[in-house]
Amino acid sequence: MMKNRRLARHIGDAAWNGFVMKLAYKAEQAGVHLVKTDQWYARSKTCHCCGHKMAEMPLKVREWQCLSCHAEHDRDINAAINIRQKGITDLMAAGLVVKAHGGLRKSGSLSVAA
Repeated sequence: MMKNRRLARHIGDAAWNGFVMKLAYKAEQAGVHLVKTDQWYARSKTCHCCGHKMAEMPLKVREWQCLSCHAEHDRDINAAINIRQKGITDLMAAGLVVKAHGGLRKSGSLSVAA
């Protein structure tokens, strides 16, 4: 497989597709909706506070400041908040009732005690 990257990619895609199919089945059994986002949705580089989209952001950038509203963001937390909001928006657009539990967490780094 290492010599044939195309084969490796197809195997990876098939595994991911199988995972998503199982997830969709489990969601249906639980009576919840599965919302899939487009792979090109700019979740990491879009400010969840004001919606400003950074032109470019290399993967090595883990924390960044919005050029518009100056909010400090952790890349992964910001992406998670954007994905959650996109899912809620898509469900509401489909006319479904959304029960969103909990508030939004600030995107900056916080100390968390376990």
